[in-house]
Amino acid sequence: MSAAAQPSPSPSLRVPAFVGGVPNHLDFAPSIVFVVLYGLLFIPVISRLCWKQTRIGILWATVPWMMESLSLNVLRALVARSNVVPGSAEWIDNLNGADTYCQVAFSIGYIAMATDCCLLFRCLLVNTTLEDRERGSVDKPEERAMYRRYTGWFVMLYWTGSVPGMIAGGFHNTAFIKQKAADMVFALRYVSSIMTLLVMLIFITLLRLARRRIPHIDTRGVDFITTVMAILCFIPVYRLSVMHNTTSSFEPYPPDYKVYPPGNLSNLKDKVCFYIFHTVPEFLTIAILVSADLRRILNTGPWGDYRANDKKGIPVLRRDGLLPMNETGEESPEFRHVDSRDEKSVENEKDLEAGSDSSSRFGSTIERLSYSERLKKAGSRVPGLRPYRWLFKKCRG
Repeated sequence: MSAAAQPSPSPSLRVPAFVGGVPNHLDFAPSIVFVVLYGLLFIPVISRLCWKQTRIGILWATVPWMMESLSLNVLRALVARSNVVPGSAEWIDNLNGADTYCQVAFSIGYIAMATDCCLLFRCLLVNTTLEDRERGSVDKPEERAMYRRYTGWFVMLYWTGSVPGMIAGGFHNTAFIKQKAADMVFALRYVSSIMTLLVMLIFITLLRLARRRIPHIDTRGVDFITTVMAILCFIPVYRLSVMHNTTSSFEPYPPDYKVYPPGNLSNLKDKVCFYIFHTVPEFLTIAILVSADLRRILNTGPWGDYRANDKKGIPVLRRDGLLPMNETGEESPEFRHVDSRDEKSVENEKDLEAGSDSSSRFGSTIERLSYSERLKKAGSRVPGLRPYRWLFKKCRG
């Protein structure tokens, strides 16, 4: 928006302060540091892709956001080194463009990584439903369908929290000339952060309950995801602690960039808090996810558990991310077909089912049905309207 088209604002107009403040000379050095750090993260990403045994494609949102974070820090470094005088027409144009884009990206980036953690948890849950004679577990298609459905709903809950943040970005330009739009941005940012933090806390609670209650779950993988989520929680907490600040839309900033009005979040102490509690947790989360051997930690394949059902085959339980060897010394198929088992294996499953007490930890008794009959019923027994109440009842045992 040009200076000629910019209406003259009211002196009493107050707009929400930018999280991280307006880019100035204080942002140049940390932005360059994070550009270098994010650039170094491409090394483990490329190495994972090149080595077949560690190749992983389940981080649908984390890797793109890593590239986005690199570009965001480059943009902030360029704006910090510009010679535009604050308050000028060119400065207003930049504020309505680059800085607004950064604010929207900051509000949804950590949500993207939280959704990936939910997909990682799905791999652990599905593994507990697979047949394995060594650990004495039988195939549980009903529970597998239930876990897939619930984790899908959780991903949708995360993205629901990002919608208010994206809508708030659409009102940023208008917020500098209309108080109603500024108030809308103020409210939507709070809604986005509160919803996301609430879902994250519920998710962490379910992780801890699953670690204690669900038989055969990989506790190492649960602890890994819990650690990542705990680091991510710093971001919404920080956002909620600073989003109450407001500032005048066009206050006369001095050309030396050294003194900003109170509540603008552009002073030195505000910048330090932003990088410690917002940017550093974001970087650590991405670094952990792209550097760790997720296939070994989560005992999953290169794409995780990406199928919605078992129509094309049932996943084979892996060991340290590797498929078991068959009689010829080669890896077994990733999926086994429903009708590929003989009568003897079905009888062995029934014997395990009759002698195993793992089902009692869920507070229910397994029905004495054949494998094909139980597979047909998978989903028909899954409650649809009260999933979380049912899940907590399962966990309580």
